Amino acid sequence: MKVEIVESKENPLLKRKEIVGLISHEGEPTPSKASVQAYISKIENVDPKHVDVKKIFSPKSGILQSKILVYIWEEKEVPVLEEKKAVEKEGEGEKPEESSESAEGQENAENEKDKSVEEQKQNNGEDQK
Repeated sequence: MKVEIVESKENPLLKRKEIVGLISHEGEPTPSKASVQAYISKIENVDPKHVDVKKIFSPKSGILQSKILVYIWEEKEVPVLEEKKAVEKEGEGEKPEESSESAEGQENAENEKDKSVEEQKQNNGEDQK
């Protein structure tokens, strides 16, 4: 990921720095807000909790460049974003085994359902007499 800062403007009224930039991400997907937040905090030497990534968008589809709009706040704190872990496809990872407690719970629920069905049948038979 290569970032080129196109415009950087101080906004003293709102106590923030506004950055517009271009990200080149050839051979990679559009970067996440978390990765942009970490990258901008490093190059601007600020704490990530003051870096607010407002937008990441590609002006045209198929172009390996994205525009970003980032605010660096002097006082306001924003959540520090984390990369999402890749979700394993079904069948690749080990399937977690069911615990005996959940199996017992399902069994009890089925027994209760069977009992209520039997009671309804008995009640319907008495109603018809």
